[in-house]
Order: sequence, then C-alpha cells, then structure tokens
Amino acid sequence: MTRAEIDAEIARLQSELDAMQALPKRRDRVVCKDGFTMSVQAGRGLYSTPRENVGPYSAVEIGFPSDVEPLLASYAEGFVTKDLTRDVYPYVPVAVVRAVIAKHGGQVDGECPPLVGVTS
Repeated sequence: MTRAEIDAEIARLQSELDAMQALPKRRDRVVCKDGFTMSVQAGRGLYSTPRENVGPYSAVEIGFPSDVEPLLASYAEGFVTKDLTRDVYPYVPVAVVRAVIAKHGGQVDGECPPLVGVTS
C-alpha cells in the first residue's frame, strides 16, 4: 500500500468514526398511502439495533403513530401515557416495520433509516 492509499484509508475511517459519534440524523415522518404516519428513527442514543449512526438497522425506534396500530402495540414503552399515539416503541424489528407500512398501503413520503434486507 502506498502512502497516499494509507492516507486515503485513514481519512475514510475517520469519516466513518465521526459519523458514528455524531448526533443521529432526524428523519421526516413516514407517510403511508392511507394517511397513516409514524416517526421511524435509528442511531446513536436511540432505541435501535445497532445504536450507532451507521446502519443498516435490524430494529428501529417508532414514535407517535397517527393511529393505534395493533402490530406495534406490544412494543409500546408506556411509561408516560397509555395513549398509544403519544408513545415511543423501542427496538421494533424491521419485519414489523415493513408489515405496518405494507398494511397501510406502502410508504408515499418521509424517510426510513437504512433497514436490514432493504436495498435502495
């Protein structure tokens, strides 16, 4: 490896490390075809797997769905309120997230973090 290649690799690794240590990106709410919405977040300090800012993620944090969604109910944190539309849902598996989105007609707007098994 040449000195230039080593320097380039060090720069790439430093950039990756910086991304992992920074605050996570806040994504716009996922909007489904039938109007259902939810916040889908992942990254450092959030209820996701991994808890770093670099995915893909196998579990994510869901927050404040627009309607009660039975597929999410068992994941509700429930510390602050019993209102399932005003709650956080930690470590929701990607398969459940996909099922919720599909149930509501698919995603038409917003942004999901990179999910395991989903390619762009």
